[in-house]
Amino acid sequence: MKKGLVIGKFYPLHAGHQYLIETALSNSDQVAVIVTGKKDQIIPATIRAAWIREIYPQVEVKLVYHNIADDNDEAWAKNTIKWLGFKPDIVFTSENYGDHYSQLMGAKHVPVDIPRIKFPISGTKIREKPHFYSQFLHPIVRAYFVKRVCLIGAESTGTTTLAEALAKLYKTSWVPEFGRFYTEGKVTSKHYKWADREFTYIAQTQNGLEDELAKYASKVLFCDTNSLATYVWQELFLKRGTEEVKKLYTGRSYDLYIVTGIDVPFTRDNIRVKVKRVWMHKRFIDILEKSGQRYIVATGDLKNRIAQSEKEIKKVLQDYKIEEKIL
Repeated sequence: MKKGLVIGKFYPLHAGHQYLIETALSNSDQVAVIVTGKKDQIIPATIRAAWIREIYPQVEVKLVYHNIADDNDEAWAKNTIKWLGFKPDIVFTSENYGDHYSQLMGAKHVPVDIPRIKFPISGTKIREKPHFYSQFLHPIVRAYFVKRVCLIGAESTGTTTLAEALAKLYKTSWVPEFGRFYTEGKVTSKHYKWADREFTYIAQTQNGLEDELAKYASKVLFCDTNSLATYVWQELFLKRGTEEVKKLYTGRSYDLYIVTGIDVPFTRDNIRVKVKRVWMHKRFIDILEKSGQRYIVATGDLKNRIAQSEKEIKKVLQDYKIEEKIL
């Protein structure tokens, strides 16, 4: 049985790395991928390892932290065997050190696109301009770099209209409000009564929709509500929010919140609740203020709201280098 090895930072994982891993898979019976990390790296090694596990479930991924100098082939070879628990038969690299490093372990070296002809890209370039080189990123990786703008507001304040308009303007994806679909399917039932488990389910599903659609967004993703809104709705209907739902929104990060103002007429439909509209608007702002989130309140007609949003989104997109991403 031929045991293959791929080792690297994958900082971040890109098409060149994928070509390397797939070459190893095609020429080995078993493949191990070692992801090396240091505590001061901006993209956590845990996330980089998770990307590879999700994309290539058939490989064994090992995450290691180290302080080995890049040019110390002897130390790398010795520790590689220690990390793996065995000596690899074949080592696949796109680096000039591959021959010596492999030889020290008694393994064959297979060089893969060392001149970067097939995939002319590097992790450094991507970290500097992730949106510019997004064609080299798997959707799972690309989602990490997408800026997220969340639109929240009280009932009938135009969050969906604004989210759709902004997505069209920026030629990107937007996330629909799952809670509305859920409620529409529920209100005609004679058992129409809310329970905590439903808000947990809605928040989890909303998060999942967002993360999936982020894979197909270009630069920015617009979210028509999020699990924070689910928590506020739970407070409204059940008189308090639960820790389960709170954890589902506090563990997520957004580059900008747009709160839609209540300066527009309320339009009734089959599920909308006009009561406490002012309370809900103030509640959103109160939570955002206390958590230190970046937000604006969009007011006026749609044209004015788009203009106000564009001004802030421009600032968000200017902060696109990975070194400036808040993790």
